[in-house]
This record gives sequence, C-alpha cells and structure tokens, in this order.
Amino acid sequence: MNIFKLDYTLRTFSRQSTVNGYAVIASYTDRQVKLDVQPVVNTDLRELPEGGRAGKTIKSYGDFPVQTADVKQGYRADLLFYDGEWYECVSSSYYEHTPLRHWKSLYVRVSEAGYEEAEPEEVEEDDY
Repeated sequence: MNIFKLDYTLRTFSRQSTVNGYAVIASYTDRQVKLDVQPVVNTDLRELPEGGRAGKTIKSYGDFPVQTADVKQGYRADLLFYDGEWYECVSSSYYEHTPLRHWKSLYVRVSEAGYEEAEPEEVEEDDY
C-alpha cells in the first residue's frame, strides 16, 4: 500500500573483503526507495538493542527487507537518509499476519563522529 510512502535515500553497502589481512572499505550504492517513515513509540523501543535506546530512533514500513549488520557475512547495515541525518538499520522484520503484508524496520541515528558524509551522493532509481 503506497498511500503514506515517500521517496527516501537508502545506502546499501557491498560485502566487505579482506586483502593481505586488512579490511578493504566496502563500496556503497545510494538508491531511491518508497517508505513510510515514522517516529518510534514506547513499544518499538523494546525491539532495539540496549545501546540504541538512548539515541534518536525512527521506524519504516515498506515492501522489502532492509539489511542489518552481519559481521559473519561481512555486510554493514543499510543507512537511511531522513530529515538531514543518516540512520542505521538495526532490525527488519516481515509482518505477514496482516492484509498489507509488509516489512517493519527500526533505525538508530548515526553519530556525526561515526559517519562523516552528510548528503547522499548519486542516486539510482529503484522500483521498490
């Protein structure tokens, strides 16, 4: 259902590799996606990791999963650009028990010290 969805920039990272024992910086792709982004409510805070509860948080509803960090596989979490700031996805769950069948994702604001780029770069159109 696309009634409340707007266009946002989602940054997806490639798989990180290791060369001669050193991590190689993963490349990324910015793309436009349609999401319904909202502030979190108290019940959503229970789903966040303990350290993520103190920062600024948002949630999104969409028709596709958002990548969370996977250290074992070498993937960084996807970043969402919202209201002039980057947010890192910490949870993405599929809700199939409703007629809308959707993905709910939770994000925590990335600190300025942890992420220096403020604006998204090249944006690719996507059919999400």
